[in-house]
Amino acid sequence: MKKIISFIIICIMLFTQSQTAMATKYTYTKSGQLVLMSYSADKYVNFQYDKNGNQVGRKILNCLNSEYKLINVNSNKALDVQAGDTSSGTRIQIDEDNGTDAQRWLICSAANESYKLINVHSGKALDVTGGSTVDGASVQI
Repeated sequence: MKKIISFIIICIMLFTQSQTAMATKYTYTKSGQLVLMSYSADKYVNFQYDKNGNQVGRKILNCLNSEYKLINVNSNKALDVQAGDTSSGTRIQIDEDNGTDAQRWLICSAANESYKLINVHSGKALDVTGGSTVDGASVQI
């Protein structure tokens, strides 16, 4: 009996550890572009196609194996893509935690030992508008 229980426990451990999370998402931007995003283990892949089906962009990044919600400690509000828009240049705001993909972020490695924040809904990176370095500069995807 002990051997059977041990065997079952080992099988359960192998089964749960061998599975990897994978998600694929298709979205359309306001300009009609199709965006295919795939998350698998620690990889993020983003392909973008124009209205004619031509590939116009591709990104492959190494990301931490989780999605994150960034909450302001003072306001207790989440970093949010305004109206859940997927277009480049969409403003970033803080908003009540609503559980949508517009408030979920991937943390991915970039050049110079830095990181990019990629919005799960749009597949676009957090960006300071115009590359500004002044205090109070606006932020967008």
